[in-house]
Amino acid sequence: MEKKKRQPVIQDSYQEGRLPSGLLRDIFNQFDAALLIHDLHGRLEDVNERFLHMFDCIYEEALGSNVSDYLIPFPPFEGPFVLDDVPSDGHRVFQGRGRRPKDGSVFDVEVSQARLSSTGNNHVLVTFRDIAERTRVEQELRATRDQLKTYLDAMYDSVYVHDLDGRIKHVNRRMLQWHGLTGREDVIGLTIHDISPPHSPMDDLAINWEKAIAGENQFFEWQVRRLSDGEVFPVEVFLTKLSLPEGDCVLANVRDISERKRAESLLASERQIFFSALEGNPHGIALLDNRGYFIYVNSQFTAITGYLLEDIPTWGTWVQRTGANRILGNQPLDPRARFASSHKGEKQTEYRIACKDGQLKDVESRITLLGDKSLVVLTDVTSRKKAEEDLLAEKQKFELVSESSPLGEAVIAGADMLYFRYVNPRFRQIFGYDDNEMPDLNEWFVLLRRSWRQPETILASVEREGAKGYTREIKSRDGKRKYVKFISVFLVTGEILVTCEDVTLAHEAEEKIRQRNLQLEFLNFVVTSVSSSLNLREILDAMKKAFVEKLEIDAGGIFFYDGTLDRFHTEVSWGIPDTAAAEFEEFALRSYQKGVPLYEGGVALVSARLSPSREIFHGSAQRHWKSYLCISLFEDGGIQAMICLIDEDSDKFSEEQMAFYSAMAKQMGIAMENARLFERVRQSDREMKALSLRLVNVQEAERSYVARELHDEIGQVLTGLKLTLERHALDLGGETKGHLLEAKETVNRLQVFVREFSLDLRPSMLDDLGLIRTLPWHFERFRKATNIRVHFQHRGVEDRRFSIEAETAVFRIVQEALTNVARHAKTEEAVVRLWFDDKDLKIQIEDRGQGFDPRSLLAGSTTGISGMKERASLLGGSFTMESHPGSGTRLTAELPVEIQ
Repeated sequence: MEKKKRQPVIQDSYQEGRLPSGLLRDIFNQFDAALLIHDLHGRLEDVNERFLHMFDCIYEEALGSNVSDYLIPFPPFEGPFVLDDVPSDGHRVFQGRGRRPKDGSVFDVEVSQARLSSTGNNHVLVTFRDIAERTRVEQELRATRDQLKTYLDAMYDSVYVHDLDGRIKHVNRRMLQWHGLTGREDVIGLTIHDISPPHSPMDDLAINWEKAIAGENQFFEWQVRRLSDGEVFPVEVFLTKLSLPEGDCVLANVRDISERKRAESLLASERQIFFSALEGNPHGIALLDNRGYFIYVNSQFTAITGYLLEDIPTWGTWVQRTGANRILGNQPLDPRARFASSHKGEKQTEYRIACKDGQLKDVESRITLLGDKSLVVLTDVTSRKKAEEDLLAEKQKFELVSESSPLGEAVIAGADMLYFRYVNPRFRQIFGYDDNEMPDLNEWFVLLRRSWRQPETILASVEREGAKGYTREIKSRDGKRKYVKFISVFLVTGEILVTCEDVTLAHEAEEKIRQRNLQLEFLNFVVTSVSSSLNLREILDAMKKAFVEKLEIDAGGIFFYDGTLDRFHTEVSWGIPDTAAAEFEEFALRSYQKGVPLYEGGVALVSARLSPSREIFHGSAQRHWKSYLCISLFEDGGIQAMICLIDEDSDKFSEEQMAFYSAMAKQMGIAMENARLFERVRQSDREMKALSLRLVNVQEAERSYVARELHDEIGQVLTGLKLTLERHALDLGGETKGHLLEAKETVNRLQVFVREFSLDLRPSMLDDLGLIRTLPWHFERFRKATNIRVHFQHRGVEDRRFSIEAETAVFRIVQEALTNVARHAKTEEAVVRLWFDDKDLKIQIEDRGQGFDPRSLLAGSTTGISGMKERASLLGGSFTMESHPGSGTRLTAELPVEIQ
C-alpha cells in the first residue's frame, strides 16, 4: 500500500483561506532564525531553509525526525527533552547546544518554544538562534573587565572611576590603602566633595570636571581628606573621559605628592651650596631656565667666552654670537626635547666658537637636565684639538708607506683553501711571529679565538663587519694578551686586505676614562642621594648603596666616634657578618693608625696592608683581601667619623684615585654634618616645647594654689571680719554704728572681688568636675558680665575626663577666645562646639560679629591668638583661624588626647 505523503503544517494551516500558502512559505523561509514545527511527540512537521542550512540537512530528511536529534538543552532541563512543559498560552526561552546529525558537531544556540493556537495547541513552533559569537564576545568582555580591574589594582597611584555626575563607581586597591579602608562598598557612590577637605575650591573643580566630560584631559593639584582619620594631604589629579560599553565615565588618576612638597621646601637651603660649588669650578658653567634664559654664569665661563651675563640674555643669543649655531642650530634650548633619548638627560658636544674678542676656540659643552633647569658645562679644548689634528696628519703620512706602516697588513688569497699571501713586519710583531715567518691561517684564527674553518664563513664575516672595523682581544704567540682593531676589505683582485692595529694602550686609556666616568657618576649619585634628605639613616643607606652598586667595593663600613666611650662604633656595614662587628671596628681603627697616609686635603686618606682575622670576612679561605682604605671625616678639629673600604683588587685604591675619594669624602662629610646639625635643631625644638609645657603646667599650678588660698584663707578671714563688724554694730549706736555698717559693706564688696578673682585665676570645679561641667558655668558668668549669650554644643565628651593639660588648654582657649569676642566682635551671640572623635579633642569658637583681616595681626596686636596657638602646639595639636571683615570669626583647635 502506497504511503500517503505528509503535507507541511504551514500549508495545512493556510488551506483555511486566510493567506496564500506560497506567501506563507516565503515568509517562513525569510526568517533570519532557524524555524521548525513539531507535534507534541517532538516529530518535525515543517522546517524553513535557515534550519536546513544551520543543521546541514535536507528537507526530506528533517521531516519526521525528532527535535531531540537537533538539540541538547542546558540545565535545568535534565534527562529527556520534555515537550509538555511548553505552556499552552505562551512560550519559553532557554539556551542549549545545537547538534548536526550528519557529523555530530555542536554549537551554542538560544531556543524559543511556543504552541500554535491555529493547530489547536497540538504543534510547537521552535526558533533556533546561533549565539556562539555572542557567547564568545560576552566571555571576552568579562575577561577584559577582569583584566582592567587587575591593571588598576596593580597601579601605584590611586584610581577612581566616576560616572558623569561625579559618583564613584570603582576604585583600585591603592585607593583603599590610602584611606585605610577594607572594602570598596565604603566608597562606591561617594563624590569628590566627600573626600575633600571643607575649604576645597569646589568651583575650580567643577570647571575641571566639565572640561574632562567635554573630552579635555585635566591635570591639577588638589587636597584629599583621608576617610579613615580625616588627615588632609596634597595630590596630583589627572582626569580623562573613557567610553565603556556600559556608558561614559571619568577616570581619575591620583598621586600623593606629600614627599615632593617637603622636598621643594628643602631646595632653597641647598641653592647657596650649589652656587658656591659652581663658582669655584675649573670649567665654565652656566645655568638656564626652561625657556632658555641664562640665570647664572660663573667666572670661568666668562674667561673662556668673554661674555658676561648681561651680554647673553638667552641661549639662542649666545649661540648666534659665538657662531655655535652651525653645530647646534638656531632652536632655543629645550633639554627635554633634544636630550630625552640620551643617557640620564645629558648631551655632550664639541664645536668651535668665536669669543667676544674675536678669538676662535674649540670647546666641549655638556648640557645636563637639572629638574626645570639646564646646566651647561663648557671646557676649553683648543689645545687638545690642535694636538689631535697634528696627530691625524702625521698618521696619514705614515700610512703611505706599507713596510714602515705602524699598522699590520695582511693579504688573504685562495679560492677553495684560503692562506696568507703577504704580511708586513708590523703584522708579525703584533701577533708574535718571527721576522721571516709566514703565519698559518688556521693557527691565526686560534689566536683570534675564532672558529672559522670554511672560506664562505670568512667571506661572510668580511662582508658583514669588515669595512666598519671591529676590535677583538687576542692572545699572541708569546702569551701576551692584546686588543687589536681589524679592518677587512675586498680588493679588486678578489683577495682580502686585513689591516690591524694594536690598540691595547688605547683600550687601557678608554678603560681609565670609563673608570673616571664611573667615579664622576658615583660622585653625582652620592651628591644627589645625600642631598635629597637630611635624615642621617637615609644618607648612610644611600652611601652604602653607592659603594656596593656603583663602585662594587666588596666590604666596608662607616663608623661614628662616641666621645663618651672614647671609641668608634659601627653605623652601617656590608660584607661583614653581624657577629664580627666588634672585631671589624678594632680592625678599622688599627688600619687607620698603622696605615700609610696618602692624601690630606680636608680629609685624611690612609692605605693599609693588614691581615684581618678570617672571622671578620665570613671565614672564607678563598677570599684574599688585598687593599684597604680608611677615610677620616673631621669636625671641630677632631675625627668624628671614619669610612673603611676593603677589596680584593690590589689597585682598587691606587694613589691616582685619591683625589676622587677625597672629593667623595668631602661631599659625604658635608651631608652627614648637615644631617647631624638638623637632628640637633629638631632635638632643641622638642626640648623647648617640653620646657614651655612645663612652664604652662607650673603657671596653672600656681594659679590653682593662689585661687584656693584666696577662696579658703582670705575668704574665711573676710567672713569673720564681716561677722565681727555686724556684732559690734548691734552693740553700739550713733555715728559709730553707721561707720561699722559702712565698713561691713566694704568687706562684702571685697569678698565678692576675692571670690571672682579666685575664679578668674582657675576655677576649682575644672579640676573637680571637668570640662563638661565647668564650661556652662563659665558661659553663664560670661553672659552676666558681657550680656553675650553663648550656645554650647558638644558630642562624645559626656561623662568623660581627659588629661589635666588637655582640659586646661581647652578652657584657656575658650576663655581667651570669648574675651576677644567681647572686646572686638560687637555681637550678642557666640557658639562654642566641643567634640571628641576617639582620637582628638576638638574645640571651636565661632561668632557672627564684625570679623577682621587675619593679615592685620602681623602688624598689630595678636589679641591672644599666639597664646592659643602655643597651647595647642605644646600638646601636639593644631590651631586654625578663619575670619573675614563683616563675616565673623571661627577659631578651631584640635588636641590629641587620651581618655582618663
